[in-house]
Amino acid sequence: MKYAIEDYVPFLLAEKSSFFEDAAPKMQPYQVKPPAGWQTWSDRHWIYLLAPGKLPAQGWKIHLSAGCKDEEGLLRATADYLFKQKISLKFTVSRGEWIVKNSKNADWTESGKFITAYPKDTEQFKQAAADLAVLTSEYELGPYILSDKRYKASNVYYRYGAFKRAPG
Repeated sequence: MKYAIEDYVPFLLAEKSSFFEDAAPKMQPYQVKPPAGWQTWSDRHWIYLLAPGKLPAQGWKIHLSAGCKDEEGLLRATADYLFKQKISLKFTVSRGEWIVKNSKNADWTESGKFITAYPKDTEQFKQAAADLAVLTSEYELGPYILSDKRYKASNVYYRYGAFKRAPG
């Protein structure tokens, strides 16, 4: 039997952890408005924002983790930077979904991931990783992303892998 996130989060809230303290009121999707010309879509877990132009089939992925104090601020700062650089991204749909991805029963391959950026090439990847580490340094460190290598002591992680295509 499958449960909706709305059923799962109250169960987690019963643990009385400070991580889950005020999650219940934040079930609404995060609101990030991309520039004109960007393709957008979402599924149950992620909101995708695809920059104009062709995305390679594979390349460097940048994952950002976030602490529970101001993940929405980190999302806005990161998205603004990625929009200016024309780097495609995805991020978790809502705070509730982000909490589920970081719960003790979550799939370890998703754990810690809040934002994923898809640089077009190695040079753009190197610059974005360095810039995002500085940009997000004022935010609380998030959970470690087990599948990736951490960039210095930051919320930025990376690995090489396949990119998924837009639906349709």
